[in-house]
Amino acid sequence: KLGISSEVSFLPSVSSHEKEGLLATCTCVLYTPENEHFGIVPLEAMLASRPVLACDSGGPVESIIDGVTGFLCAPKPEVGERCGQAQLSSWSHFLYTNLTEISYQQVFASAMKRISNDSTVARRMGILARMHVERKFSRNAFGERLQAIMRIELKQHDVSATFIAFYTVTALFVSLFSLLLWLSYLTKVKS
Repeated sequence: KLGISSEVSFLPSVSSHEKEGLLATCTCVLYTPENEHFGIVPLEAMLASRPVLACDSGGPVESIIDGVTGFLCAPKPEVGERCGQAQLSSWSHFLYTNLTEISYQQVFASAMKRISNDSTVARRMGILARMHVERKFSRNAFGERLQAIMRIELKQHDVSATFIAFYTVTALFVSLFSLLLWLSYLTKVKS
Protein backbone atom coordinates (compact mmCIF):
# COMPACT_ATOMS: atom_id res chain seq x y z
CA LYS A 1 0.00 0.00 0.00
CA LEU A 2 2.77 2.47 0.92
CA GLY A 3 5.39 0.90 -1.36
CA ILE A 4 7.88 0.34 1.46
CA SER A 5 7.69 -3.44 1.86
CA SER A 6 11.24 -3.80 0.56
CA GLU A 7 12.38 -1.43 3.34
CA VAL A 8 10.65 -3.21 6.23
CA SER A 9 11.69 -6.50 7.84
CA PHE A 10 9.91 -8.31 10.65
CA LEU A 11 12.32 -10.29 12.81
CA PRO A 12 10.27 -12.30 15.31
CA SER A 13 13.04 -13.71 17.49
CA VAL A 14 16.56 -12.40 17.31
CA SER A 15 19.66 -13.41 19.23
CA SER A 16 21.30 -11.03 21.69
CA HIS A 17 24.08 -10.42 19.18
CA GLU A 18 21.59 -9.57 16.41
CA LYS A 19 19.64 -7.31 18.79
CA GLU A 20 22.81 -5.39 19.69
CA GLY A 21 23.57 -4.93 15.98
CA LEU A 22 20.06 -3.71 15.24
CA LEU A 23 20.12 -1.27 18.15
CA ALA A 24 23.52 0.03 17.06
CA THR A 25 22.26 0.88 13.56
CA CYS A 26 18.70 2.10 14.11
CA THR A 27 17.56 5.70 14.52
CA CYS A 28 14.91 4.91 17.13
CA VAL A 29 12.86 2.01 18.48
CA LEU A 30 9.14 1.73 17.85
CA TYR A 31 7.39 -0.07 20.74
CA THR A 32 3.67 -0.44 20.10
CA PRO A 33 2.15 -2.82 22.71
CA GLU A 34 -0.77 -1.14 24.42
CA ASN A 35 -1.06 -1.45 28.24
CA GLU A 36 2.13 -3.49 28.29
CA HIS A 37 3.67 -4.40 31.64
CA PHE A 38 6.91 -2.63 32.54
CA GLY A 39 8.69 -3.92 29.43
CA ILE A 40 12.43 -4.32 29.02
CA VAL A 41 12.56 -3.31 25.33
CA PRO A 42 12.36 0.46 25.93
CA LEU A 43 15.10 0.23 28.58
CA GLU A 44 17.37 -1.81 26.28
CA ALA A 45 16.84 0.71 23.48
CA MET A 46 17.52 3.71 25.69
CA LEU A 47 20.61 2.04 27.17
CA ALA A 48 21.82 1.75 23.56
CA SER A 49 21.28 5.54 23.22
CA ARG A 50 18.19 5.19 21.05
CA PRO A 51 14.99 7.18 21.61
CA VAL A 52 11.78 5.15 21.92
CA LEU A 53 8.35 5.80 20.41
CA ALA A 54 5.80 3.92 22.51
CA CYS A 55 2.15 3.82 23.49
CA ASP A 56 1.22 6.23 26.24
CA SER A 57 0.06 3.41 28.48
CA GLY A 58 1.49 0.72 30.72
CA GLY A 59 5.20 0.43 31.47
CA PRO A 60 6.53 2.97 28.95
CA VAL A 61 4.80 5.73 30.92
CA GLU A 62 7.20 4.86 33.77
CA SER A 63 10.36 4.52 31.69
CA ILE A 64 10.10 7.10 28.87
CA ILE A 65 10.14 10.86 29.39
CA ASP A 66 7.88 12.20 26.63
CA GLY A 67 9.69 14.65 24.37
CA VAL A 68 13.04 13.99 26.11
CA THR A 69 13.96 10.29 25.81
CA GLY A 70 11.39 9.53 23.12
CA PHE A 71 7.71 10.09 22.47
CA LEU A 72 4.67 8.62 24.20
CA CYS A 73 1.89 8.27 21.64
CA ALA A 74 -1.77 7.74 22.40
CA PRO A 75 -2.61 4.17 21.34
CA LYS A 76 -6.07 5.19 20.16
CA PRO A 77 -5.84 8.97 20.03
CA GLU A 78 -8.77 11.19 20.56
CA VAL A 79 -8.87 14.85 19.64
CA GLY A 80 -6.35 16.73 21.74
CA GLU A 81 -4.33 13.69 22.81
CA ARG A 82 -0.64 13.90 22.18
CA CYS A 83 2.53 12.25 21.10
CA GLY A 84 5.34 14.58 22.02
CA GLN A 85 3.10 17.36 20.74
CA ALA A 86 5.44 20.12 21.87
CA GLN A 87 8.23 18.59 19.81
CA LEU A 88 6.25 18.02 16.60
CA SER A 89 6.43 20.20 13.52
CA SER A 90 3.82 22.90 13.04
CA TRP A 91 2.13 20.73 10.38
CA SER A 92 1.85 17.78 12.76
CA HIS A 93 0.56 20.11 15.46
CA PHE A 94 -2.03 21.44 12.99
CA LEU A 95 -3.12 17.86 12.18
CA TYR A 96 -3.34 17.05 15.85
CA THR A 97 -5.44 20.01 16.83
CA ASN A 98 -7.68 20.32 13.76
CA LEU A 99 -8.59 16.82 12.62
CA THR A 100 -11.54 15.14 14.23
CA GLU A 101 -10.05 11.68 13.74
CA ILE A 102 -6.42 10.75 13.59
CA SER A 103 -5.20 7.18 13.52
CA TYR A 104 -2.55 5.83 15.84
CA GLN A 105 -0.49 5.10 12.72
CA GLN A 106 -0.51 8.81 11.91
CA VAL A 107 0.46 9.68 15.46
CA PHE A 108 3.43 7.31 15.42
CA ALA A 109 4.33 8.42 11.88
CA SER A 110 4.44 12.07 12.97
CA ALA A 111 6.77 11.24 15.86
CA MET A 112 8.94 9.06 13.59
CA LYS A 113 9.11 11.89 11.08
CA ARG A 114 10.24 14.33 13.77
CA ILE A 115 13.07 12.01 14.83
CA SER A 116 14.14 10.91 11.35
CA ASN A 117 14.06 14.36 9.73
CA ASP A 118 16.58 15.83 12.16
CA SER A 119 19.50 13.63 13.19
CA THR A 120 20.35 15.97 16.05
CA VAL A 121 16.95 15.28 17.63
CA ALA A 122 17.55 11.52 17.56
CA ARG A 123 21.12 11.92 18.82
CA ARG A 124 20.13 14.29 21.65
CA MET A 125 17.20 12.13 22.72
CA GLY A 126 19.41 9.03 22.58
CA ILE A 127 22.05 10.59 24.83
CA LEU A 128 19.40 11.75 27.30
CA ALA A 129 17.73 8.32 27.14
CA ARG A 130 20.93 6.52 28.11
CA MET A 131 21.58 8.97 30.96
CA HIS A 132 18.00 8.48 32.17
CA VAL A 133 18.26 4.67 32.19
CA GLU A 134 21.62 4.70 33.95
CA ARG A 135 20.35 7.16 36.57
CA LYS A 136 16.97 5.57 37.23
CA PHE A 137 17.05 1.88 36.22
CA SER A 138 20.61 0.61 36.75
CA ARG A 139 21.54 -1.90 39.45
CA ASN A 140 23.23 0.90 41.36
CA ALA A 141 20.08 3.03 41.22
CA PHE A 142 17.92 0.14 42.44
CA GLY A 143 20.44 -0.67 45.19
CA GLU A 144 20.55 2.95 46.37
CA ARG A 145 16.74 3.16 46.46
CA LEU A 146 16.48 -0.15 48.33
CA GLN A 147 19.06 1.00 50.90
CA ALA A 148 17.23 4.29 51.37
CA ILE A 149 13.92 2.47 51.92
CA MET A 150 15.56 0.06 54.37
CA ARG A 151 17.14 2.94 56.32
CA ILE A 152 13.76 4.67 56.59
CA GLU A 153 12.03 1.45 57.70
CA LEU A 154 14.75 0.66 60.23
CA LYS A 155 14.53 4.15 61.75
CA GLN A 156 10.74 3.98 61.92
CA HIS A 157 10.76 0.61 63.65
CA ASP A 158 13.94 1.16 65.68
CA VAL A 159 15.42 -2.14 64.52
CA SER A 160 18.95 -2.90 65.66
CA ALA A 161 21.77 -4.07 63.39
CA THR A 162 22.04 -7.27 65.44
CA PHE A 163 18.44 -8.16 64.66
CA ILE A 164 18.98 -7.49 60.94
CA ALA A 165 22.05 -9.74 60.89
CA PHE A 166 20.18 -12.48 62.75
CA TYR A 167 17.19 -12.18 60.42
CA THR A 168 19.40 -12.27 57.31
CA VAL A 169 21.30 -15.38 58.46
CA THR A 170 18.03 -17.08 59.40
CA ALA A 171 16.47 -16.26 56.02
CA LEU A 172 19.54 -17.62 54.21
CA PHE A 173 19.46 -20.81 56.30
CA VAL A 174 15.75 -21.37 55.59
CA SER A 175 16.32 -20.76 51.88
CA LEU A 176 19.24 -23.19 51.77
CA PHE A 177 17.29 -25.81 53.72
CA SER A 178 14.32 -25.43 51.34
CA LEU A 179 16.63 -25.81 48.35
CA LEU A 180 18.18 -28.98 49.80
CA LEU A 181 14.72 -30.44 50.46
CA TRP A 182 13.65 -29.60 46.90
CA LEU A 183 16.79 -31.19 45.42
CA SER A 184 16.25 -34.27 47.58
CA TYR A 185 12.67 -34.49 46.33
CA LEU A 186 13.76 -34.16 42.69
CA THR A 187 16.38 -36.89 43.17
CA LYS A 188 13.73 -39.25 44.58
CA VAL A 189 11.28 -38.44 41.76
CA LYS A 190 13.91 -39.23 39.09
CA SER A 191 14.77 -42.58 40.74
